[in-house]
Amino acid sequence: MKHWIRWNEFEISREDIEEATRGAAPERIFIHWVFVRRQAWPVKQVISLVTNLNRNEFHTHDALRVLRDLGYACHWRGEPELGYEPSS
Repeated sequence: MKHWIRWNEFEISREDIEEATRGAAPERIFIHWVFVRRQAWPVKQVISLVTNLNRNEFHTHDALRVLRDLGYACHWRGEPELGYEPSS
């Protein structure tokens, strides 16, 4: 599926996301996260891994849009009904 992130076009699939995160470790989560292979990941880390973009080159909402378009449920610390807080 084609995605535009800050004037750059990327072909990204769910398989690309899973492959990019394989062998990497999730970093500290501040506000937004997504579950990839039953593990919580910062959304910007995931998109950075799959695109090789520096995290300064795109916004959180860009990462959220791409992940949601791919069918991932994205979460944020303000969701009291979720019942899960990732480790800080």
